[in-house]
Amino acid sequence: MNRKIKENIGLVIFGMFICFIFLEISMRLGGQALLFFQESKNKASLDAKDNIKILCLGESTTARGGEESWPSQLEYILNVRSINKKFKVFNKGIEGVESSVILSNLEQNIEKYQPNVVVVMMGVNDNPGTIKYEDNFKTGTLLFLKGFRVYKLIKTIWSNIENKIMTMRTMDLIYQVDAFEDVYFRNGEHGGFEEAEGILNKVLKKDPKNIDAYLLLAGCLMLQQRAEEAISLLNDALVKDPNNLRILNELGIAYKTHGKWNEAEKIFNEIIDKDPENYAVYVELGDCYIDQNRYKEAEIILKRGLKINPTYEPLYTALGLNYRKVKDDMGIEELSKMIIDNNVENDRLLGFVATSFTENNNYKEAKIYYEKANNQRLNYYNNATRHNYLELKEILKQRNIKLVCAQYPMRSVDALKKLFLRTEGMIFIDNEKLFKDALMENKYEDLFTDNFGGEFGHATAKGNKLLAENIANVIIEEVFK
Repeated sequence: MNRKIKENIGLVIFGMFICFIFLEISMRLGGQALLFFQESKNKASLDAKDNIKILCLGESTTARGGEESWPSQLEYILNVRSINKKFKVFNKGIEGVESSVILSNLEQNIEKYQPNVVVVMMGVNDNPGTIKYEDNFKTGTLLFLKGFRVYKLIKTIWSNIENKIMTMRTMDLIYQVDAFEDVYFRNGEHGGFEEAEGILNKVLKKDPKNIDAYLLLAGCLMLQQRAEEAISLLNDALVKDPNNLRILNELGIAYKTHGKWNEAEKIFNEIIDKDPENYAVYVELGDCYIDQNRYKEAEIILKRGLKINPTYEPLYTALGLNYRKVKDDMGIEELSKMIIDNNVENDRLLGFVATSFTENNNYKEAKIYYEKANNQRLNYYNNATRHNYLELKEILKQRNIKLVCAQYPMRSVDALKKLFLRTEGMIFIDNEKLFKDALMENKYEDLFTDNFGGEFGHATAKGNKLLAENIANVIIEEVFK
């Protein structure tokens, strides 16, 4: 390869890198104020000597709120109550992360903050694809990619593509797609996309009508923030197969992901016209409306989807969010009845029902559905969540750092305890009864801003105060008694 070609390749790679960085920066701007505030406060706490240092770990339920977040309120409460000790609390909650990402940052946080105590509330974002954290290159690479918000934007598209790989028409093509996946996971952030694209373009050259290859290549382009190219590719695929609903669906998701609402709506409505029984697309269209605050239209389309498939859980979740957004108590009550009547057995939706009964002062029924939700969690746990909690426990034990595990509001602490083989010497914080009692005396919106967890959501200042007071009680009574 001569020098001129090398220079051109270098310029192309550098240009892609710069575009990636600019896009990532633009997508993070919304969260920078929160991170700046968080780190400024953490730095001030570091400057003080001879303090008892508490490190708070979690996702958005920990990160959000600024001075009204539960870690900030925890520091204030501890110092008001304590005479002989001075407490400093560090908030290292990160929006939208799974437990594996929290584990990946643990060593760095311990080294930086030198905590005496770690309070953790994590796992609500974990799913079947959550990684079991290991301190090795492969895990680090996957977590590196998952840490980018651009990656999260195309996650839905990518998962849909992955599920369709085995429909490739020949073993040779399957082998080449497997090779692509290997390249992606090994070298995605180091330039391996070029090799991946080469593999998929060979697939398309060999089989120009191979829809799976088109979808995979579009996903590869999306991972590189080459959205316009991905959309163009999917439109090219549509020319070859104009009635292919899979292509249409991925194209609609691509438009929606990048805020092109009109184009996305047009695509999803076209799918509904061609396949009105395709209940999953009603969720996509409903999400489009919710994101634009068009709540009545969202309600109508999501209800249409539920008439087609009254057991499809994402439709209930989206409709529940829609009703919470507009504080439609009658809608919430109606939706809860639909969940019951259709025997939908999902722990978050059962929790949603229980909360609805509590809001209507029907405490007997609320208890039944809280127990149903908690029983599901007791009988099933995410293996990655369990693994990551055990890793956290072991790392802190080796460093003689006290671990305090907080359960989410409204949820039974027994499900959290079950993740551990042995709990002797461990400290758990039960936020179930506290919040159930609070909900009997307050409106739901007084405590939470949404319902993403089913029976709970992101806490208001008042909800965070309840959390902080409960955690402070446990720390004073059990950690420093």
